[in-house]
Amino acid sequence: MDEILMKIEGQTGSALAYEDRVVFSRRGFKGFMAQGFGGDRTFYYKDITSVDFRKPSFVANGYLKILVAGVQDNNKEKVNLAGTTMDAFKDPNTLALRAFKKDTANKHEEFYNLIMKKIKDIKNPSVTSDNSTTSAADEIKKYKNLLDTGAITQGEFAAKKKELLNL
Repeated sequence: MDEILMKIEGQTGSALAYEDRVVFSRRGFKGFMAQGFGGDRTFYYKDITSVDFRKPSFVANGYLKILVAGVQDNNKEKVNLAGTTMDAFKDPNTLALRAFKKDTANKHEEFYNLIMKKIKDIKNPSVTSDNSTTSAADEIKKYKNLLDTGAITQGEFAAKKKELLNL
């Protein structure tokens, strides 16, 4: 079973972040009232095209909305100071949020930041921890230097070059 990295509760269910996906769960009373028997909705980070987030507060609703390719956003600005329209509550890609405590609002924002980092990491795999990029050509040059110094054999160099070029 996958480990849940973080979970938040919203007005229309809960959101769970995993290593490779986000799940909007509509289990429980709030989820049932908003979505009926719609079940869970899974969004893999690699498929997410857009994430809209408005931090909730004591007086204003917020939301977390996830869009994937092929889904049209019909509920822009449906969550506002006065409340949340029924369209936004019924949207399977939107989790309506409310925060009567500052800690709750901060946790919702932390959740948003976590999924944005996961999306960035999945969509930019060549970025290393020091934010520099390494291309296949750079790696081949590195292995060519190792070959020239005698640290690796011609066969090892050829195998690594083939691997780096996805041949």
